[in-house]
Amino acid sequence: MNIGKDSGHDLNELKRRWLSPDWLYDDRIFEQMLQDLKDVKLPPIRLTRLFFSLTDEWNRLYGQAMGSLVAMEDSFHCFLQFQEWLCCARDAIRQANIKPQFSLEIQNSIAKATNLAQTMMSQSLTAGEMAQMVNMSSSYFSQCFKQIVGKTYTDYLRDIRMERAKHYLMNTTRTIQWIAEQVGYNDDKYFSRLFREHVGVLPSDYRQASMHDRHS
Repeated sequence: MNIGKDSGHDLNELKRRWLSPDWLYDDRIFEQMLQDLKDVKLPPIRLTRLFFSLTDEWNRLYGQAMGSLVAMEDSFHCFLQFQEWLCCARDAIRQANIKPQFSLEIQNSIAKATNLAQTMMSQSLTAGEMAQMVNMSSSYFSQCFKQIVGKTYTDYLRDIRMERAKHYLMNTTRTIQWIAEQVGYNDDKYFSRLFREHVGVLPSDYRQASMHDRHS
């Protein structure tokens, strides 16, 4: 794939833009971001690595609404092939998440809210605070969120926090207190109780079982 040298572009900024839902709902923004990505001329391995990471995030953000998760190709022969894959991924996410009874503006606001919930998980943002961040009234935000996402904002936030906590328990040796703080709970005992209610076991037992499964 002839993508050329990395121009020193900030990959964190690139990733942030592709995690924003704007490219999903606005064709003009999508075309511009695609052109910007082409102009950056990332080496094939860096482009693939970046979008492997992004695909994981998209599946975490939008996967519940999709019948099957977005799958990333192992490699691309040319930028055009990559572009075709990206368009297909966009269509799959859009079709699964578009709710015709809501305007694209409202759908975009709710998509931004789910994105912010993921990226600002360590902060305890209430539904009212999140509504303010996406320029919606609190009551209308709660109503739209439940109908579009399929669960209340509170339930969604708890679910993604528990999923992130499970990831930390399986893949790090960090303390329960550290994990609790990363997913928005200052009290590790309260976090452990919630985790047991949601998952069925205490965080420490979940970690132990995961380690046992890995080595058995």
